[in-house]
Amino acid sequence: MAAAAGAVLAAAGLFVGVGTPAQAAPGDHPYVFVGFLNNAMTIPAGTGGRTVHGSVYVGDAIAPRVHFDWSGVAGIVSIRFPATCTTTGTRTACAFPDVLGADAETFDLPLVVTAKAGAGAKGQIKTAVEAKNLGERFSPPITVNVADGVDLVMHEFGPERHQLTPADTMPVTAVIDNVGNRTADGVRVSYTTRPGTVPPRYDNCTYQTYQAICDLDVALEPGYTLTVEPFVIGFAPDAWGDKGVWTYADALAESDAAALRARGTGGKRLTGAATRSASVRAARELNTDDNGSEWQAEVANQIDIAAVGATASGTAGSTVTVTVGARNVGKGTRDISRSGGEPAWRYWFEPPTGTEVVTVSQKCVGIFKQPDGSYEGVTGKPGAPLYQCEGEPNVFPVGTTFSVPFGLKINEVIPDAKGRVTFDDPLYDHDEPVDDNSANDTAQVVINPTRNGGGGGGGGGGGSLPITGTNAAIAGGAGAVLVAVGVGLFVAFRRRRIVLVTPEH
Repeated sequence: MAAAAGAVLAAAGLFVGVGTPAQAAPGDHPYVFVGFLNNAMTIPAGTGGRTVHGSVYVGDAIAPRVHFDWSGVAGIVSIRFPATCTTTGTRTACAFPDVLGADAETFDLPLVVTAKAGAGAKGQIKTAVEAKNLGERFSPPITVNVADGVDLVMHEFGPERHQLTPADTMPVTAVIDNVGNRTADGVRVSYTTRPGTVPPRYDNCTYQTYQAICDLDVALEPGYTLTVEPFVIGFAPDAWGDKGVWTYADALAESDAAALRARGTGGKRLTGAATRSASVRAARELNTDDNGSEWQAEVANQIDIAAVGATASGTAGSTVTVTVGARNVGKGTRDISRSGGEPAWRYWFEPPTGTEVVTVSQKCVGIFKQPDGSYEGVTGKPGAPLYQCEGEPNVFPVGTTFSVPFGLKINEVIPDAKGRVTFDDPLYDHDEPVDDNSANDTAQVVINPTRNGGGGGGGGGGGSLPITGTNAAIAGGAGAVLVAVGVGLFVAFRRRRIVLVTPEH
């Protein structure tokens, strides 16, 4: 709940208070933050109302309160406040628990437009926060506008996450209400998919990468519902992972509606059932916050990524090049859809004994141990004992390889000097396999091999190295995250404290 509420507050930009949201002794660093998911409300005249969704963060605060001054909307809307609130005139105060730590408390404010409030009426609800040990601080207001227009609402598909295979299909049925006070003259429904999905083809749809945009010649009246026929999406044989579909509905602009009718009704067309009105009054969309919903799906498949090693030979003082990396040998394609920015794949390279990295790609981060026991990551810096590398950031298809060259200076000739490429982070102890076949997750890099095959798969050393110290950690879902500022390289060092600096530093 804390993460979701924090996202609401951050997205709205409505943090008000002092201190930081962290646990402390009561009174040390008091803060009260209030935020609203939809603090700019447009309500169709004569249709009822809308609900403002709010969140409150409270920490180390005594008797925290949120104040609402709604004199600016008196006569325009009525407001139903939570039971913990008290109202005097046009001012309402809502009490919240003393300390919530890093959690948040959510609340709803239903707004009902009055019968006399016509299109064009507008006002603001002023808000402020306070606590006995904080004082009062103002926060951004809630703006209310009354207007005439279409207001489409997409029905939620629900929390169910459908478990599928590449042989299955996703029948996505969009259901859309018009809760406005004007008729939508035509409806546009878009379906945003993921890599590995195969959308159906219709003559009234246009297609972009991972998106189908379909225009339906239907008049959707106020108070009526449009049910679109199932949009049946298939999968490629290599589909794997999160394959949910985001659907979104818009009222067609007048010019688009005219163009749609001019194209006629021939061919295979996506259709929907709705009641038509005798006369259509086209109008703009009032509120787009609730026009979309996601049909969630997870596709099971086999993921097998093989480490790619190398061999090279040279004399003392010479420099050799080894190209190392990873290859997707199937069956599933890796991608980063809905993953929060994680790269499609990453690997670690430990240089062979007796060698030193003198040239390195900007796709790799050198990891250097610091005197205090922490680790520093520097993008593209030679001389590190360990590198973490990434390939193409979005998709890692079956049958493809991503690799990078390393220039290795041979400081000492050692027969069969071994390094390795591995998918297991050497700085992190973990038991979970990174793919469905761990046998090829490590490959040797051999300098001056005495027999063939030194660069194939195999074991390799690399124990667990503790990372401690006072340098700031950058936390990530699977581990701590490094962001290389200059090149946007996204690197996870799980459960370790590490600082990333750019080469110029």
